[in-house]
Amino acid sequence: MGLVKSASNIATLWGHNVRKERTFAMLTRLNHITLAVSDVDVSFAFYVDVLGFTPQAKWQSGAYLSLGSLWFCLSVDRVASRHDYTHYAFSLAAENFPAFRQKLRDVGVTEWKQNHSEGESIYFLDPDGHQLEAHCGDMASRLQACQQQPYADMVFYTSPDVISPGD
Repeated sequence: MGLVKSASNIATLWGHNVRKERTFAMLTRLNHITLAVSDVDVSFAFYVDVLGFTPQAKWQSGAYLSLGSLWFCLSVDRVASRHDYTHYAFSLAAENFPAFRQKLRDVGVTEWKQNHSEGESIYFLDPDGHQLEAHCGDMASRLQACQQQPYADMVFYTSPDVISPGD
């Protein structure tokens, strides 16, 4: 079976309205993120020493790190280049934002985008060009801001006050 290219195809393939049957979902949360890296030592130093991840294990071709409850894996492989908006965003307390941004700039990271949404953010590249973001805010604060200034054709499925911080 090839890629599903539209939401209506998903419902047709499964023979029912997926949105009305949410009890089907068995996924509970993000399990881990694995990034292909060209040099495990360089990436390990960046994620541990610059970004503050906690090292859990390291070997010749990879490493396991953690950030809070997030399991983060570095794996030596060919790194594909992307030129889209795909990125990984990490939470940052607003009071720590100025010092964190300065630390990134002091070590010479490349910033790939300017922030135009609610909450302070810095968009930056890791040593292999993976697009990252440090963001002050959560989904509830984003949805509250979007209720004030919605994106084109935006539809809300829940109220922002229903979403708890960290969800």
